[in-house]
Amino acid sequence: MSDFNKLDNEYILLTGGAGYIGSAISFFLLNNKKKIIIVDNLSKSNNVNLEKLPNKDNLIFINVDCCDYNQMNKIFEQYKIFTIIHLAGYKAVSESIEYPIIYYENNIVSSINIIKLASIYKVKKFIFSSSCTVYGNQLSPLVEETYTGFGITNPYGMSKYMIETMIKDFALVNRSIQIIILRYFNPVGSVNKGQIIENPKDIPNNLIPVVLRNYINKTPIFIFGKDYNTIDGTPARDYIHIEDLALGHIKAIDYENNYNNLSIFNLGTGKSYTVLEVLKTFEKVNNVSLNYKFVDRRPGDLENVYCDPQKSYNVLGWKASRGLEEMCDFTYLI
Repeated sequence: MSDFNKLDNEYILLTGGAGYIGSAISFFLLNNKKKIIIVDNLSKSNNVNLEKLPNKDNLIFINVDCCDYNQMNKIFEQYKIFTIIHLAGYKAVSESIEYPIIYYENNIVSSINIIKLASIYKVKKFIFSSSCTVYGNQLSPLVEETYTGFGITNPYGMSKYMIETMIKDFALVNRSIQIIILRYFNPVGSVNKGQIIENPKDIPNNLIPVVLRNYINKTPIFIFGKDYNTIDGTPARDYIHIEDLALGHIKAIDYENNYNNLSIFNLGTGKSYTVLEVLKTFEKVNNVSLNYKFVDRRPGDLENVYCDPQKSYNVLGWKASRGLEEMCDFTYLI
């Protein structure tokens, strides 16, 4: 049975919750009047999305770095935390190639701290924000049983794989904690027609924020590579609407597995779109013309990545329902 409607006196903790995905999840949790704690050091995000969240009386925001074990421990001492959604971590593929040790240190140390505290304070459920990058250069469609760790092309993906490995080992000796690993594909779009948007603090790396920034600044959008084995030569990805992704976490909170305390699910649509398809859809939906140019391939990029989300539907009852046009709809901003 679901515990989601029984959390009135306990908190859901979202590490890195001020970011794009965290604030989207928080939107739906707060809409359901759940009590949440967002922990974020705002190094890669800002509080713009936090200010737009509903029912803020049920929100506690704490500006703390998850790598600081002592400060995190104080939070667990003070509040009864029922569920952890661990999102904190650096996530830019290209930046991880340039600064690998910084990525390993931040992502792994923060995760070790949160896992240790989950055990000490007997948290009921631990949901980890993983990534399709753990599959490396495997042939799509990717299923949860697809081999991981082989052919990973960047330190970001490798850090996620290493954390998954730690979590799996932890699960073997901590049977009382329900652990769910969610492997995200490529979230895009906004929540509630622009109420929550992807608004990175630094120069954006993801496709749609780059498109928006370059369109507004009237600068060219670079497409990295035009010789991939796809329908138009540009790399293809499984893009998922941020609302669908956030609702996947609500389903994960609901889910109970009485036979195995570790479950893994893909969160994607099961279909890939090329960069050029996304740009042309963006132009059509928003009635704009984009200035883009082709450049050499980018290190770490793969050709065509998409998942088979059937397990998420069969087990969680979750399925992505929003299409590419909804993902690309930014008429309220342009």
